[in-house]
Amino acid sequence: MKKKQGIFLVIFCLLLAIMSGTVLSLYDNVREHSKVSKEDITLHYCDEFGYYALALQKAMNPDYKVLSYGKEVPEYMQNICDEYINDVLKNSLTVIQSDSDFMFQAVDTKTNKELSHHKENMEKTDKLFQFTIQFHADSSIQMKGDLDDRIFNQSIFESIANNVLDYYRDRYMDLYSVEDVENGFDYHGVHYGDESIKVNIPKNLSVSFALPQEVTKSSHYYGNVYYESYAYAFAATAMAVCCGILFMYFLIYPVRVVENAPLFKRIYHLKAGLRILLMAFLISIWITSTIMLSVFTINKEFYEFFHQMNIGGGNMLIPIINFVVWFITLAVISLEIFQIKYIFAHGIMRYLKEDTLIASLIRKIKSYSHRLSEFDLSNSLDKTILKFVLINTIIIFIMCTIWVFGYFLAIVYALLCFVWISKKAKKIQQDYLKIIDAAKQLGNGNFDVNIQEDLGMFNGLKEDFSHIRDGFEKAVKEETKSQNMKTELISNVSHDLKTPLTCIKNYIVLLQDDQLDEATRHEYLENLNQYSNRLTTLIEDLFDVSKVNSGNMKLSLMDINIIALIEQAQAECMDQLEEKGLNIITCFEESEIICHLDGDKTYRIFENLFTNISKYAMPNSRVYIEVHVKDDVEIIFKNISMEQMNFTAEEIVDRFVRGDKSRHETGSGLGLAIVKSFTEVQQGSFHIEIDGDLFKAILHFKKVQDQA
Repeated sequence: MKKKQGIFLVIFCLLLAIMSGTVLSLYDNVREHSKVSKEDITLHYCDEFGYYALALQKAMNPDYKVLSYGKEVPEYMQNICDEYINDVLKNSLTVIQSDSDFMFQAVDTKTNKELSHHKENMEKTDKLFQFTIQFHADSSIQMKGDLDDRIFNQSIFESIANNVLDYYRDRYMDLYSVEDVENGFDYHGVHYGDESIKVNIPKNLSVSFALPQEVTKSSHYYGNVYYESYAYAFAATAMAVCCGILFMYFLIYPVRVVENAPLFKRIYHLKAGLRILLMAFLISIWITSTIMLSVFTINKEFYEFFHQMNIGGGNMLIPIINFVVWFITLAVISLEIFQIKYIFAHGIMRYLKEDTLIASLIRKIKSYSHRLSEFDLSNSLDKTILKFVLINTIIIFIMCTIWVFGYFLAIVYALLCFVWISKKAKKIQQDYLKIIDAAKQLGNGNFDVNIQEDLGMFNGLKEDFSHIRDGFEKAVKEETKSQNMKTELISNVSHDLKTPLTCIKNYIVLLQDDQLDEATRHEYLENLNQYSNRLTTLIEDLFDVSKVNSGNMKLSLMDINIIALIEQAQAECMDQLEEKGLNIITCFEESEIICHLDGDKTYRIFENLFTNISKYAMPNSRVYIEVHVKDDVEIIFKNISMEQMNFTAEEIVDRFVRGDKSRHETGSGLGLAIVKSFTEVQQGSFHIEIDGDLFKAILHFKKVQDQA
């Protein structure tokens, strides 16, 4: 077995070395392939070369005017454009003069004046590209080198002129005069590509530009010379390929040989939880470091760092560092790959139950939970606690056998454990008994019981007990309120029934007098008819309310037009409203709003509201009726009260009450109660809003499409 393990380790190390060396050997190839071609470079910077030429001409000849203008271009526009192009050229000159790699040489062929940067390197170093632009006295352009006149010509300077016009258009539109706009000029008569604004092409100037074959990271052109993403893609791909090879290697090798190999055996002595965390941390660190190191080596940044720090032997040390880092990273990944095979080889469930740290903790927690579940908090805990302390003491004695002073420390520890645990357990028992006592008091109807003390592990129960107490007290109050309201309703109904009955009885007695003249008898009969009608209305209203409350109300639902029903009820009650001098103002969002309701019950709702208004609204005032269609249909009746409203919105619909607290008005006093009952039985809602003397009755019904 040891021989097989030795062979495995030798092959494993050779495999890691071969893969690491192979990756390193590809660095130069990757760097070459990540380099952009000279054609792409010259094409990408073609416009910038035009700016550079103008900037050099301006630097050598300060009197050189870059732009010329037609007569139609106003002076202030010329000043703006000149200031802009001069700033651009100044920045362009700063870029090429401060760049660590870019080389240029400009010569005025008429005065032999020269301006250059890294001129000494133009003949010594290998060039990524090099070309010369010759501007003749007649403004013609001649190209030599890697940039030809098909790419760089006079159209470059036309494009620059258009860029100036773009700048002016985007930033100075507010400077146009009214006269310019009225005359229909486009940018003061200046158009793209015409002769109104043009660049004065340099004359008698020879400019040479070059870039070395190796561009440093600090250069302005580095990002367009090298595709840095190539290096990242190569490093990631190389890592993936190496991982695949290692996976195939561990797949074919027997697991029993690998798990006993020195490196792997030490790692797997750790619990799985710690091992997974450790491996995940190491893999993430090493993979990230390896990829970044590879990229920095490929793009020569690592070599520049050695040069800046004056560290010698960089050309030899950097490959060694890369080899070691790749070797360690692949070794760490190998440990994780084998862990995956180990899990599947021994079974996932067995691995989770036996090897993981979480499973071990779960087993211990389960054991302790089972013991704690045997405690009875209502009985004495001393014996149970003493039992656990004795067991703990025996364990401590066993562990301390190798140290003579361990016996004494074990006894002290056991006593301290007993005192501490006993104190804690008794506190738990006391808290438990407090909860039980409070529950008993609550059961006996004592709602004032409140637990202020800290109950430790029972604090959650203390909060639940508080909620139960509040809920129980609220339920009792609601029931008491309901009973009081029923008693009050019976009392009020008895009073209202007794009044018309007494009047009817009295008039019957009076009518039995034979001496009554015909006019008086007729008057008594009318009064008798009035009180009998009032009694009939009261009884019918009581029956309607009781039917709704008992659930015996039968509905004949159909699609009805709410607007038409309101108008019909208004017409029926118009005599009463006009008698009070009330002006009805309606605001309907639509002429037809369909709801699925009982026509008779809904008409009764509107009739009661109009009747209520005719009785209690201030005479000669306005009444507003609004219907809004939102998520549902909202109907609002608004009026000004004749009397002061010394009642709440809930009281006026829940109690047997009239708006002026009088018992001598006609009607049953149940008008709004019937409105509320009939609305809610049809799945609607009704509520009252009172604001000073403003009385608002608001109903909500579902639209027919919502019910479908």
